[in-house]
Amino acid sequence: MNPLFGVTFPAALRSVLRGDPDVLMVGEIRDHETAQLALSASLTGHFVLSTLHTGDATSAVTRLVEMGVEHYVVSAALSGVIAQRLARRLCLYCREAYERPVICSSRSGLPLDSGPRTFFHATGCQHCTGGYRGRIGIFQFLIVNDGLRALIASGASHEEIARAATESGMGSLWTDGVRKIEAWLHLGGGAPPSGSPLGSASG
Repeated sequence: MNPLFGVTFPAALRSVLRGDPDVLMVGEIRDHETAQLALSASLTGHFVLSTLHTGDATSAVTRLVEMGVEHYVVSAALSGVIAQRLARRLCLYCREAYERPVICSSRSGLPLDSGPRTFFHATGCQHCTGGYRGRIGIFQFLIVNDGLRALIASGASHEEIARAATESGMGSLWTDGVRKIEAWLHLGGGAPPSGSPLGSASG
C-alpha cells in the first residue's frame, strides 16, 4: 500500500474485483470503505477472507457496524468468524510440577476429581525463553445461522447476539483453553523431548 500514489486498500480491492476472482484475501478491514467493498464482494458471490481486531468472535459484528456498514449487509454477507489467541507453551526441558487444590481447578473450569491436580510452571533454561517454548492456538468459532442473521439484521446488541450464538453451540476462548489444558493433563502433560536431561519419563 502506498497512499501517496493512490495505492490504498479500497483502490487495490476495486482493481482486484475487476478481474472477477473467486477468492479474495483482504489483509485487514480497518475502515468503512474497505469493509463496504469486502462485504459487497461477498454478496456478489466471491469468497472473502479477512481479519479484524476484536476481543471475541461476536464482536466482529459490532466492529463492522461501528465502521458504518448497515446491519442488513453484515447479516447477509457474514458466514462465520474465528477468534484466536496464541498461548505460550511451557518448555518441556525445565518446567516444574506442582499440585493445585481441587477448588482452584474447579474455579478455572476444569472438571473435579478425587484429589489435587498436577500442573507445571515455568522456570527457564538454555532451551527456552523464560520457561516458554512455542505456542498453541486457542479458538472461538461463530457460525452465522438463520437465527443469528435475523438478530444481526434487526440491530440486536452485542450481548443478545453473543447469547444467541452461545445457545447455538458457540464456545468461548476460555472454554477452548480449558479443554486443551484438560486434554494435555489427560495425556500426562507431555513428555520431555528426545535427548532431554529429564530422560524419557512423562511429565
